[in-house]
Amino acid sequence: ALGIKRTKLPFLVLGVGLVACVIGIGMQWYVNGPTEDVWPFPGYTFRISGKPTWSLPANIPVTFEIIVLLSAFATFFGMWTFNKLPQFSNPLFRLDRFKRVTSDRFFLMIDADDPIFDETQTREQLEQAGTDDGSKVTHNRIQVRNLNRLDRDLLREALHVIKEFKEWLALELHIRG
Repeated sequence: ALGIKRTKLPFLVLGVGLVACVIGIGMQWYVNGPTEDVWPFPGYTFRISGKPTWSLPANIPVTFEIIVLLSAFATFFGMWTFNKLPQFSNPLFRLDRFKRVTSDRFFLMIDADDPIFDETQTREQLEQAGTDDGSKVTHNRIQVRNLNRLDRDLLREALHVIKEFKEWLALELHIRG
């Protein structure tokens, strides 16, 4: 409904998991298998009571742990890469109006690179919402008399929830007031 594309992260994690499986089994085969004469690092063959030199079931736990470890790293760094993080600089940070956003203001950024962006329609919608030049909000007051009955009931319910939360917070944090 929102037009959000499916993420590529599961495919990345699957690929890394399969590679980790090969690395885990290969590493254990190289270290414990019949590789005494392999250069540059000869392995160490276990010769214990006639057991096979290499067995898959004995190597499953370590392989599983390597798969989990490398998949976790792939997920973490893949999310950073796909989300283009970290963004240390953004052109919005240099705007004077943006400086008070986290204190007592609201800021709405509409990306003009969006393929369905229409400047005229967007400007009209922003003016209907109460902006003066399409770049900053002049007020954030709600005109209750302009709301229909359903919206008034929703607003009343939301304010009731906020009041209950404030009372609970004051009780939990022992705030008097």
